[in-house]
Amino acid sequence: MFKKERRVVVVKKRCSPVNELVNIIMPKLKFKASVTEMKVMYRSPWGQLRQKLLREQLSELHRQRFRNRRGLRLLDIGPGLGQYSSLLLRRGWQATLLDPSEEMLAACLATLRGISNKHYELLHDDARLLRQLAPATYDLVMAHVLIEYLDEPMELLKDIKDRLKKKGLLSLVYNQTSAAALFRIIRGKPQQAEAILKDGRITNGKMGPCRTFSRKDINEMLDKQGYTILEEKGLRVYCDYLPNRLKMAPDSFRKLLRLERRASIKGELLPLARMIHVVARKS
Repeated sequence: MFKKERRVVVVKKRCSPVNELVNIIMPKLKFKASVTEMKVMYRSPWGQLRQKLLREQLSELHRQRFRNRRGLRLLDIGPGLGQYSSLLLRRGWQATLLDPSEEMLAACLATLRGISNKHYELLHDDARLLRQLAPATYDLVMAHVLIEYLDEPMELLKDIKDRLKKKGLLSLVYNQTSAAALFRIIRGKPQQAEAILKDGRITNGKMGPCRTFSRKDINEMLDKQGYTILEEKGLRVYCDYLPNRLKMAPDSFRKLLRLERRASIKGELLPLARMIHVVARKS
């Protein structure tokens, strides 16, 4: 159980010098979205689809992989608005939410309203804090749309593995390079698509400069760090390629959701998915 006074733990953040010339040539990876922007995104059809599908996939994970057990330990790194931690907390989990933004943690706190603070703690720091957390502690670590903004994603995967219990699971969501490029081609932006295919970087993303990954790269990274991939499911296989007039049309969300559910589990369609949700086990 978590003590009440550990509800929010503020840790002094570390800073490192930045080469300004490098940042001019290649914008530094950085998540820049505010809570307001995140809420707007999740109210859009594509945001709602991502949230609904991922919640369904996490619920299935809880049922099938963890047999609906209670009292399991979750670490959520970069928890966004806290909606995915909330899902598992309401199913009897204990959770630690880690984020460098006080604004995001405040939003998480609002999402968790009604859940006893004995069951969760909020840590204010970045992913480097993982090395200070106890090893072999968590049954599940969630890192959703996080490695895109890190300079050393391999280090994160290693640190996560060290925090997982024996045969603990990683829930990883990442943006896929080929789909990011295809999205821009369809939107009539071939130069942006070409730039993404060149080095995987998105310099003009709404959430800030980030990188993207191919399935091959992610699978190799996980293998090198000692994970076994159990599942790969697509998020937004069709939605992002449709014109807004179709996505915003009455009754379109329910139809899209049915389509996306079926598409998410078809391996041949994974190259089209804007994001891929990987579940991997600590080997």
